Amino acid sequence: MPSAEPNPNKVLVIGDTTIDHFVELSTTEAEPQCKLDTHECKLVIPYGEKLPIQAYESIIAGNGANAAVGAARLGLESAIWTVMGDDQIGHQAKAHFESEHVNVQHLELVKGEQSNVSVVIRVLGERTILVYHYPRAYHLPAMDHAGWVYLTSMAKGWETIIPGLVKHLGAHGAKLVFQPGTHQLKSGHVVARELLHQTELIIVNKEEAADYLNHDRSTPIRQLLVGLHALGPRLVVITDGTNGSYASDGSAMWKLGARTDIERVEATGAGDGYATALMVALAHGEPVPTAMTWGNLNAESIIGYVGAQRGILTLAQMQDRLNDPKTLHAETYHG
Repeated sequence: MPSAEPNPNKVLVIGDTTIDHFVELSTTEAEPQCKLDTHECKLVIPYGEKLPIQAYESIIAGNGANAAVGAARLGLESAIWTVMGDDQIGHQAKAHFESEHVNVQHLELVKGEQSNVSVVIRVLGERTILVYHYPRAYHLPAMDHAGWVYLTSMAKGWETIIPGLVKHLGAHGAKLVFQPGTHQLKSGHVVARELLHQTELIIVNKEEAADYLNHDRSTPIRQLLVGLHALGPRLVVITDGTNGSYASDGSAMWKLGARTDIERVEATGAGDGYATALMVALAHGEPVPTAMTWGNLNAESIIGYVGAQRGILTLAQMQDRLNDPKTLHAETYHG
């Protein structure tokens, strides 16, 4: 029987799983075109042609999968609730989770449904992702008393789990990490109002924060941090690519820069890796600035590999990198 008290060393990840098909194009077949006065860029490829690719591989991934594997490698008991088709991809995902010591008790393989698929197009170290989400009818399972619940990307209809999840969090005292995906962001914060008031940590990138608050994307970081706090979360973290990341607990704010000397193969999963490692550090009792460093180090490692999970650090590797004199540390933010 599960303990009545939440286990602070266990996390239940709620989110979709997919298979990522990585294709790499050379700049002779595709090129980014950017406006000189903005950061707006488009990937341009010839229309109606058959293009050769430089490399291909497929990897089980998705925000939920990345978080579950990352938490397990970094020393937490990790479980995942994810809904997939009862197909080859679904069974491949189950085997993958088991190999990474992720509990698959809540993994659902539904007959007659398809698993999610993404095509990741890589050019010059950046990626464009084509995403197929099979429509789901979500029914929140009976959950044990994990100390942490990590909610991330799900398909349309995800909001049906909000009442049950709010009830569970209130009854058992679990801490919620909310790293919203595309559909959750598009649903808007009004739909998630009750959930946000139960949220320990929300983590989004700068553009997502502005859109979620219905602000202009040029809105200052400080205003975005304050705006997200007003929705209810205790801790707010905003990432901003090579500009670093920012955090606020409502009374203090911190900024952590990003190293420019890290080899960048591609960025898939870097945000997931940052968020997961930050959450794990908090679960291990680390203060917010140190947790930000954990997130940064994990993201730095992930971008050195193809795919979202190869570069995820183990707890031992994390400890080694924390002692590296090149490691950046968060400072008080006065912006």
